[in-house]
Amino acid sequence: MRLATRLALPLVVFGALAGAVFAHVDPVTGQDYRQFQRRDGGGDCCEWYDCRPASAPFIEPDGEKIMDRAGNKYRFDAGKVVTRPSDDGSWHICGDARKLKCIIAPAEG
Repeated sequence: MRLATRLALPLVVFGALAGAVFAHVDPVTGQDYRQFQRRDGGGDCCEWYDCRPASAPFIEPDGEKIMDRAGNKYRFDAGKVVTRPSDDGSWHICGDARKLKCIIAPAEG
């Protein structure tokens, strides 16, 4: 194996591992999603890619909604709000276009 290949391989492996470690942290807000658990006992809120900042809940004619920063609206379900407040004082959601798994709210007050 060439020297350059032997030197590059550990860097590639380290980069992949570092990316996995920080995948739960939003690059804009710094919110770390790793400590949030689903209220239904289903495990972690985040699947390494599906948590993101959101707006505060708001009312529309067809019910209460929450919206991610891309403008996607979801039905707000208070049963999905986790007990631990967000670290950054903002709202966040975890899930995909079909179903929200968790809603992370700022601390009350």
